[in-house]
Amino acid sequence: MNASDLTSLFGVASDDERIIQLFEKLSTLRRPRQPDRANYEYYDWVLVRKLGLELGFVDEEYQAATERFRWGHGKLLLAQAYFYSGNDEIRKYSGNLPKGLCFSDTREQANTKLSEFESTRRSYLNDTWDLDDYRITVSYKANDQAIDKLVCRLIPAPMKQTIQATPPALEKIYNSLGQNINNREFRDLWPTSLADQDHKISENPTKLDLRESLGASLTFINSKTGLLFHSITLHRNRDQESQGWKGQLPLNLDFEDSPLTLFSKISAPPASQGNSNLTGHAVWHFNDYTLYVLYSNIDNRLIRVNLITPGIWKCVEDYEY
Repeated sequence: MNASDLTSLFGVASDDERIIQLFEKLSTLRRPRQPDRANYEYYDWVLVRKLGLELGFVDEEYQAATERFRWGHGKLLLAQAYFYSGNDEIRKYSGNLPKGLCFSDTREQANTKLSEFESTRRSYLNDTWDLDDYRITVSYKANDQAIDKLVCRLIPAPMKQTIQATPPALEKIYNSLGQNINNREFRDLWPTSLADQDHKISENPTKLDLRESLGASLTFINSKTGLLFHSITLHRNRDQESQGWKGQLPLNLDFEDSPLTLFSKISAPPASQGNSNLTGHAVWHFNDYTLYVLYSNIDNRLIRVNLITPGIWKCVEDYEY
């Protein structure tokens, strides 16, 4: 079975005869299970170790970004395929890989074979391209001398903006960091988002969720004079189910930037940086704010950008989001 046999089934429901026949060919008794929507889970995976293959299924309503009350009530669609080069626990996938790729390819050779899609490439620890029907991520072994794993994914639809709101100017936002939230200058930044009722709610807990309206989250900290504006998180569309920040990002950043582009736009070395298999982060200290950027090591794109009151940053563990 070749990779194209699987990617051609992306978007097909798990109860479709084609998927049923696929599992028969894979000779596995495992089947995708309906995720636990009570815990906001919308994906399930089936790993076939003996074939070096893993399939990911997603709730169709979540994939299509329909109304939230419908999430978790749809059919499961085939949306992901993982192809492994083999290790102590998983055998090597033996079929043909997409676009003529081979596990023996170096990073340079993989880039050459996918040069047709060069304009879509995002790179850092691995390489990611957007093909005609799906996104492919190629991870490499040590020194980029061979391919370790390929991930093919059907990209979910973007979240729709259900609440219309105009984002404040970026400079006004970071100039208000550290201010008391009762200050008129701070509250005027959010005329349609921070009404009196919302303002009272924001005091307990010390967070205001504006992800559905502005694609942002605000946090506050207690002080002797009341709550102070501590930080703002600017979310990519679909990050934490956000409709996505549509305002300006600092330092000419863009959510479509790769980590390599991020570090080229900010030439100063980060004060802190870390990477995991899924995500990475970097922190810079500027006069007006501390900048925290979380990026994906799967999609090679920025996930969220935090502006934090300067002078109060403390290092925390690197969590995978």
